[in-house]
Amino acid sequence: MTVLSLSNISRRFGPTVALDGVNLRLQKGEVHALIGENGAGKSTLMNVLAGLIKPDAGTIEVEGRAYAPASPLDARERGIALIHQELSLFPHLSVAENIMMGMEPSRLGMLDRQKLNARTAEVLRQVSRSRDQRNLHKSLSRRGARDCRQLHGPSRRAKRGHR
Repeated sequence: MTVLSLSNISRRFGPTVALDGVNLRLQKGEVHALIGENGAGKSTLMNVLAGLIKPDAGTIEVEGRAYAPASPLDARERGIALIHQELSLFPHLSVAENIMMGMEPSRLGMLDRQKLNARTAEVLRQVSRSRDQRNLHKSLSRRGARDCRQLHGPSRRAKRGHR
């Protein structure tokens, strides 16, 4: 089953052609790597897919349905998330707050810390991490900080049902 189909995706930035008729089909269960030289259009293609920029031409389908996200939020709500290579974290916030950034549970407009910690504990259980999510990020070792950055993306996918 084709889960993602990109057909003739093109994007220019002034006179610079970043994407020129890109075609890609991803089947369920496949794992792919997007590699190329600097300036080859890898980031541009991912930014189109994640709703950060719009293609000049071409079509995208997700599970057979037309896909043209109006924004990154729209893309995430449709199950597509881009995990950037260099995540910026907030050292003054807890591990839980960093992992759930942008998806914080609230109640009457206030952060629901009980739900925040419960959701984070579930994510940590899923990836077999045993860190205390209430620690401040800045108090973590380098390895702990790296783990926190790596968990931020998967937690976003898990919460929103991303693929």
